[in-house]
Amino acid sequence: MKQFLAMLLAAGIISSVGCQQEGVSYKIHTNGKGKKVVLESYITMNMQQATERDSVFFSSYKNQRPLTFSVQPTLFNDLLTEGLLKMGEGDSATFWVPADSIFKGTLPKYINKGERVKYTVSILKVQSKKEYNEERLATQSKAIAADKQKIDAYIKNNNLTILRKDNGIVYEIIKQGSGGNPEPDAKVKIIYKISLLDGNEVESSKGAAVDLDLFRQVRGMKDAISMLSKGGKGKFILPSYLCYGGNKRNDIPPDSPLVYEVELVDFNNDNPDSKLKKQLSPDTRLQLKNPDLKNKLEEVRQQKATGK
Repeated sequence: MKQFLAMLLAAGIISSVGCQQEGVSYKIHTNGKGKKVVLESYITMNMQQATERDSVFFSSYKNQRPLTFSVQPTLFNDLLTEGLLKMGEGDSATFWVPADSIFKGTLPKYINKGERVKYTVSILKVQSKKEYNEERLATQSKAIAADKQKIDAYIKNNNLTILRKDNGIVYEIIKQGSGGNPEPDAKVKIIYKISLLDGNEVESSKGAAVDLDLFRQVRGMKDAISMLSKGGKGKFILPSYLCYGGNKRNDIPPDSPLVYEVELVDFNNDNPDSKLKKQLSPDTRLQLKNPDLKNKLEEVRQQKATGK
């Protein structure tokens, strides 16, 4: 085996093979000359997670939404740190990690006991904290100016008299509710419709009240719903940087301000799902942002209820 790996290394097919701890291994497939990953640097990367049977259950390649985060020892429960620190811009790698180390005993139905999770990773960009913040602020400033121009034109064309918050949300409270307001982690029951500025509807509850975890929603929707009380209705025009930014989502094009029409039927600030989410590993919380894993909390809740 060692002789075989040495041949691959010599051929440049695999630049390094490593094992951080028992059951964890990785292979770095390319060894580019790009900027190297170091602790506390910010990396933008694509990641795919699959079972050892190559059944994919998360992929930023597929949804075209690369992940960006600061490299910390606690990231992914410190399971990928050793390999990531040997990579740089343009590099790719495969990691094999015991599922029990990721999910901490709450294995989803698609993972077999004793199985490993296969990570495929490609590093797109490596930045210092200063470089990351400067780029983020420049991108945000450009998006703010572009969104304001689009939203102002929408207000003028529709003869609207509405208010504007400091974060860029334009709103009209159509009906005052009563009582308090939802907190960021609340479970809410709402009737809603989401449209583009051209009037095309892209998502709705189809006139029925639906239950949503507020912590799952985009920042703009969290802020909008938190302005309502029980029974209240509002119309909110959200800038793209408080929604999906430069990412495409279903029928929503990149850089699209969105019009939310929302009625808050009820809410519960004592949300058990939010408390449960905080108990999950950072890796699992990352997956929960993906629509493909929207049932994960329900699985974990059922497993805890049955004592499995």
